[in-house]
Amino acid sequence: MGRRISDDKDDKSEKQAPNESESDSNLDEEEFVVEKILKMRTTKKGKVQYLLKWKGFPDTENTWEPAENLECPDLIAAFMAEQKEKQQTSSSSSNGKRSHSTSSANESNKGTCPTKRPRIELEQTGYHRGLVPELLMGATDIYDGELMFLVKWKGVAKPELVPSRIVNKQSAQLVIKFYEDRLTWNSTSSSNKNV
Repeated sequence: MGRRISDDKDDKSEKQAPNESESDSNLDEEEFVVEKILKMRTTKKGKVQYLLKWKGFPDTENTWEPAENLECPDLIAAFMAEQKEKQQTSSSSSNGKRSHSTSSANESNKGTCPTKRPRIELEQTGYHRGLVPELLMGATDIYDGELMFLVKWKGVAKPELVPSRIVNKQSAQLVIKFYEDRLTWNSTSSSNKNV
């Protein structure tokens, strides 16, 4: 990529206007200073990227950069601590209810709050559409930390992620079968001899 990205606090690496001949020869050595980390995302391939605000550049120049290109561990640690604090604050103040933030609140946070997906309710699932589950293909917690089952519906080619709180109530026997199929039993001959 040719750029070195850092968070140097002493401004020694800020852009200066080099003459034209230096500019061509130093393209690969140009160093940009990260002012602030605004957001984080994970790509489909599992790579972490950060939305960066560059020092001395307008917000229109903010860019997503892969974590491996960054040399600003202090800013990353501060961003992660800020996100953790915001998550704890929002979960303790909401008392189980989701709050809807206003646009002025979003402006004051400058986009540092991770985007939350809306909670999936029964009315949004195949159960409400009258579909019958055929099997539970898998489980994941990638949907904002909530356990989700990948449900294969009878007569439908595309499976659907459904929250476990819904599947547990609607298809308890399928959930039991799902976990029974994945049980592993350890049997040792020495434990039988000692009894």
